[in-house]
Amino acid sequence: MSKGTNASVEARLPTAEARTDAHVAASVTPILSAALVQLCREKPADPVKWLGEFLLACDPASFPKTRVAQLRAGVLDGQWDVVEGLVDALGFISASHRLAARITVLRQKYLELLEAGQTELALHCLRDQLAPHYHDSDRVHASCGHAKPEPSGGACTSSSMQPTTLAGLSSLLLCQSADEVQARAGWEGALGGSREIVLRELSRHIPSSLLLPEDHLQTLLQQALLCQHTQSSATVLNTMLTHRQGPGHSPMLEQQHPGMAHERVPRRTRQVLEQHVDEVWLVHFSHGGGMLASASKDAVVVVWDVAHPVVCPLLTLCGHTDALCALAWSPDDAQLLTCGHDELLRLWALETGECMHAYRKHTESVVACAWLPTGTHFVSAGVDKLVLLWSVDGTLLQVLQGQRVYDLSAVSSVELVAISGREICTYSITYSSEDGLPQLHAPGTTPSMLEDQPITSITLSADSRHALCTVISAEVQEIHLWDLGSGSRIHRYRGHTHGRYVLRACFGGEGECLIVSASEDTQVYIWDRHTEALLEVLPSHSGSVNAVSWCPSRGLLASASDDCTVRLWSAQGALEEQALS
Repeated sequence: MSKGTNASVEARLPTAEARTDAHVAASVTPILSAALVQLCREKPADPVKWLGEFLLACDPASFPKTRVAQLRAGVLDGQWDVVEGLVDALGFISASHRLAARITVLRQKYLELLEAGQTELALHCLRDQLAPHYHDSDRVHASCGHAKPEPSGGACTSSSMQPTTLAGLSSLLLCQSADEVQARAGWEGALGGSREIVLRELSRHIPSSLLLPEDHLQTLLQQALLCQHTQSSATVLNTMLTHRQGPGHSPMLEQQHPGMAHERVPRRTRQVLEQHVDEVWLVHFSHGGGMLASASKDAVVVVWDVAHPVVCPLLTLCGHTDALCALAWSPDDAQLLTCGHDELLRLWALETGECMHAYRKHTESVVACAWLPTGTHFVSAGVDKLVLLWSVDGTLLQVLQGQRVYDLSAVSSVELVAISGREICTYSITYSSEDGLPQLHAPGTTPSMLEDQPITSITLSADSRHALCTVISAEVQEIHLWDLGSGSRIHRYRGHTHGRYVLRACFGGEGECLIVSASEDTQVYIWDRHTEALLEVLPSHSGSVNAVSWCPSRGLLASASDDCTVRLWSAQGALEEQALS
């Protein structure tokens, strides 16, 4: 397609600036009017007049506020005593979620009292309200933010920097000014956006159907309008593509994502990485996107430098004596944790490639490992039905026994999600008020999220609100998307082959709008996250594809296969940019 033709098609697509409030109102008012009229038991003789009278009668101030609406208003207004009562009264939140929400509220209340110079009231809040929760049979969720940690060099949210222990919180009593409180707590202040952050944290514990984001209806309407415009433009694009590429061309991807079809979605092989001598079971980009780690049945981990046009091995990590089962990048990308069938975990320093520690406690294969956001502790799980909590210095802090965990990931500093058989379970994490050390708490006996078939892997979305699960069965070969907040399964993706091995899937695309999965039929599958439509099938491997990983900062997709290779996929536009650089 020529540059001129491409420009003419893009001119038909509405820009974000063009979708103004007036445009939305003009487009949807007739639809809303018709929908409201249809709700009437008796159709009005004059629908326009009836609608006007209806809207005049709908004074928002006359609507009885629900408890959740009162909670939102109370948080934004700083009415913390009112908010505390509402949190206690929310019957639809589980006990653990209510407790985590209460600590979030009390911490904000304590910080605002300190900021206002009301030291005595702050001390009362700390001693009489916060402290009992930290000592409540060690089952408290010490709420310290739910944002996923940024890679090294990235911005950190204020909630992720706040003290998580009583000692840390009490030390703020010595601050001499509001500015010092904000600086030492890593907190934006009562009027600096911290209340909005608290509201977002509370949304982790309240079903999204009840605690809706601001302007939620307008946002949905804008998305619907953009989708309609996009589909209309897709018709023009498909006509041009079919004319150019012939009648045999089937532009599935262009119909769903015309703006992404050739510019953002990796569809072409950029490079084949051939360093392993046996099946490659794992592949994962670093948080910052500058490195890629692949792990194999050959017991070797290769760290690749993907920051340059030609990807080359950066480190070859040798030390394991059997196949690798899992790997995890530290939050700052400075270290890599690996584990496998040799019953060991190893911690590698990526600056030197040296093995810093070998952790020995499991008695069978170690199949999963995950860092806590602090970067100083991690969790491992094995076939021996042990879940272990470690410090990076080699200290074994805790042993939980009895549940066989196959995969796990940290949702936040107070929550760990894991899969065990058909169950998606949650381990809570609390922190000692004396030394700040974490402690794991096993899930309850009643599973909150249960699949019909065994789960082989779990992947979290960037905001940790959704979990992608690969389900294995000879009859049912699906990938399921779960909403962790509501505990409900919201999407299913079909088409790939998964009946024998552990396969991994990932989120991909701009805004994580795509679902990407490995498949035993040697191909990579891509779906639309929201419509569940199968958009693309990427061939090229000659053996089962075991794992995939997406690099959002570079728009790269990596796939690992039994053919002993790792294949990098890139969009055509990215390839052209690399050629010109």
